[in-house]
Amino acid sequence: MLDAVQQSRLANPVFLAGDIHAFFTTDIKLDLDTPTVATEFVGTSISSEGPSYERFARALPDNPQIHFFESRRRGYLMAELTAARLSMRMQAVSDARDPHATLSTLRSWVVEDGRLGATEA
Repeated sequence: MLDAVQQSRLANPVFLAGDIHAFFTTDIKLDLDTPTVATEFVGTSISSEGPSYERFARALPDNPQIHFFESRRRGYLMAELTAARLSMRMQAVSDARDPHATLSTLRSWVVEDGRLGATEA
């Protein structure tokens, strides 16, 4: 699929994913030493616990294409899409078990039209 995306020469493809119960922002590459092909945003779960933060954090230095990872917080992704950009907010709840929990923006990202990769907003 990534070969097809690269060959299509799309200006700034974005993948949205989930089911790993963690937030991620990642540059998708064919190989680690090749240019970015697309951007991936992964949303965490609303209430289910995520994978071990410590285990993933130890692997981050070997995965420089991962710009952000967080599995200790619950929440969702909120996107705003215009012709010029995709703005992505990672929304986190203070406590998934508390019906009066508060909501905050954990991180914000932007993918600009014609520019591959996400930048922190």
